[in-house]
Amino acid sequence: MPVAGDNTTFWFSARVALGQAIQGLGLRRGDRVALPAFACGSELEPFLLAGLQPQFFGVTDELDPDPESFDAAVEGAAAALVTHYFGRPADLSHVRAACRQRGVRLIEDAAHALYSEAELGAGDEAGPLGWSADAAVYSFPKLLPVPDGGALVMGAEFDAVPAAREPAPADVVSRRLRRQVGLGLRSSSQPWLRAAVRFALDRRGRRAPEGSEGEPEGGVEEESQDELYDLIRCRSEWSQCGMSRTSARLLGSADHASVARLRREHAAHLAEVLSDRPAIRPAIPRWPRGAVPLFLPITVDDPLSLRRHMAARAIGVKHIWPYRHPAVPWERFPREAWLKQNLLGLPVHQSLGEHGRARLGEALRGWSGT
Repeated sequence: MPVAGDNTTFWFSARVALGQAIQGLGLRRGDRVALPAFACGSELEPFLLAGLQPQFFGVTDELDPDPESFDAAVEGAAAALVTHYFGRPADLSHVRAACRQRGVRLIEDAAHALYSEAELGAGDEAGPLGWSADAAVYSFPKLLPVPDGGALVMGAEFDAVPAAREPAPADVVSRRLRRQVGLGLRSSSQPWLRAAVRFALDRRGRRAPEGSEGEPEGGVEEESQDELYDLIRCRSEWSQCGMSRTSARLLGSADHASVARLRREHAAHLAEVLSDRPAIRPAIPRWPRGAVPLFLPITVDDPLSLRRHMAARAIGVKHIWPYRHPAVPWERFPREAWLKQNLLGLPVHQSLGEHGRARLGEALRGWSGT
């Protein structure tokens, strides 16, 4: 299993693992913490729930922590959280130096980067990202077909946090399993199977979603901020819940090397498809050798148009992080606010297959840009 080790504990989600990291590092209510303004929002919630005071920093065009912004945010902080976005190893050379100089605990959010490794010279030892930090968190459902599961790895200086005291909520695990099966069927390469699933849903009085991976149940229309917050909020009743046995079994049987290889191959193929599509711009022009993409992040000027175009062809395109957390002073972070509006993720999941890749490429070539 990835990231297994003596200082590793397994939790219901990466969000729960972050809450455990806060306790394991001895952070107290009222402590200040440097947090990324460009964030889903779910990774901010454990810090706010623990009563920590956020100080936000921005990112560069390459999605690394902006050095000047980070230095301002980390001043007087007890800890800092940095993110390896979409599986790309972030350049943390400045971050690590700044944290060492100030005695600040470093937490790496590797939820997107379960399989990614840093390039030589980037400051990490060989192995998964985050192993040289004071704490690091990982998410299993983001890259694997499992209903739940996150991991916390504490640095060598710290004792491992106690194991989970509560089981994963069985009703949530079952509901997520059913949804994953449905998403898989609705994104099948066989048109007759997609049509059969839509017919079955219509018979049950449910609206069949237009997208596949990552799309909301109602299709591709924009959800309200309240609806989005309900998806990312930190539920205190899950704060001691461990990973389900179902996910543990699925993780144990997964071909992890194959998952990493296929995701790299699919991302490389998509990048080639987009090379002559100026309306679709890769958000990460160069992927380091050790990166395993969560999906292929792109920016477009009319994201809703592209999502509708792809959904009409039963292909889900994820709107990355549309929720604007009210704790972030967005007027200070125009780049991050623009990314919230215009950043999309194209699927590169390991089950895509040759037919899926071809269908995806054909659909992207057919989009006019508006």
